[in-house]
Amino acid sequence: MNTLPAERDPLHYLNQAAGVYALTGTTGASTVRYAGSRTNQENEAVDGVTINNLYDSTFIGPLGNFMEWIGEMRIDMANNSAEFGTIGQFTLISKSGTNQLRGSLFDYYASGGTAARNPFSPTGPSYTQHFPGVTVGGPIVLPHIYNGRNKTFFFYSFEDTKGSAIQQLINPTVPLASWRAGDCIERW
Repeated sequence: MNTLPAERDPLHYLNQAAGVYALTGTTGASTVRYAGSRTNQENEAVDGVTINNLYDSTFIGPLGNFMEWIGEMRIDMANNSAEFGTIGQFTLISKSGTNQLRGSLFDYYASGGTAARNPFSPTGPSYTQHFPGVTVGGPIVLPHIYNGRNKTFFFYSFEDTKGSAIQQLINPTVPLASWRAGDCIERW
């Protein structure tokens, strides 16, 4: 099993697959290319329902931002069946309940102390982030009314993000003292 970066974004798994290039932009737009395809020749879906807008491939729902509800991720590319009309297809399949009540309570923690320092910065990043959440799933059972074992199940997932913004001290390029004084001709 591969581990995800602190962002916990399913698109980071795409970068680990052969033949796939995924880049998430700062405006929410993403560029995903499968097997050398061009932009907008891909589709992302959850349980068969498209979650990108097909104009600029931006996720149109919050489902792509969390991980614990995902039971399976599937990538289909190049020689797709007639089911997919695009060159690349990224399908997220949600978890479902079982005959036993199961769940988890978690808090993923990330801080600047555990992150690598930018090679162009004299100090490491300074931040603290928490990704708390809970999942629970099982059969729907209403005593004396309905027994959903082997028939009807539920699954619930809640995730959140808390913490400070990532701040890095980067030394910008500073003009020479003579340039700051108004002498624009550089003297060696």
